[in-house]
Amino acid sequence: MGTNKFPDSIDTSKPEDNLEGALNGIVASTPDNKAVSSNITTFKGYKALEYLIKNKSVFLKGKAFFKDKEMYNLMHGYEETNYKDSDFIKFVDSFSFLNNQ
Repeated sequence: MGTNKFPDSIDTSKPEDNLEGALNGIVASTPDNKAVSSNITTFKGYKALEYLIKNKSVFLKGKAFFKDKEMYNLMHGYEETNYKDSDFIKFVDSFSFLNNQ
């Protein structure tokens, strides 16, 4: 899990654009990364981007979303033969904000 706090000067009123930009950054960060899929959804009431990236024999499945100016990225890495969707769902569903913030 990672977080990024965006400064007030960055417009986050259309989180879909920011989330797509973040995904493009993740894909571009390593030459072997390839975006397999992405779709806009919601997560705990916030606009979210669920995505799948492939890097050689490893996959990265994640869900990124904004809460105010903070972007949260929940990512699970796995080899194709070891993937269970139930593990990813359990991981993502285990996320909660401390003190209901």
